[in-house]
Amino acid sequence: TNKVHTHRYTLLTFLPMQIYEQLNPVRKFANFYFLCVGCLQAVPQISVTGGVPVLFGPLLFVTGVDAITKLYEDWQRRRTDAITNRQATQVLDPESRAFEPRRWDEVRVGDVVSVRNREIFPADLLLLGAM
Repeated sequence: TNKVHTHRYTLLTFLPMQIYEQLNPVRKFANFYFLCVGCLQAVPQISVTGGVPVLFGPLLFVTGVDAITKLYEDWQRRRTDAITNRQATQVLDPESRAFEPRRWDEVRVGDVVSVRNREIFPADLLLLGAM
């Protein structure tokens, strides 16, 4: 299909990918550092907080705000994808030999598409002729 999808997350992948992205020591070393210090705070014998990991609250707040921001950005990408995929184009019907309206996400490999002047179209079309 010719369906455009620029979103990064699905319902099943959002949480695991966020945990990985937020706590990756290469990308976000500070978050990983505070996670490690928070884990050490949970051990009462070596903690000055009496075994209460007080750093988890601020860490959850920072990572939560960042996750909500990324979720909103991904939602915006999904909306623009849907708008792009709903755009109409003219596709040649081989049986009737006439161009019929079809949505971009319904265009298949091998379809002959009529593109008019100043009309937006995907880069994977092969130009067969111009008028």
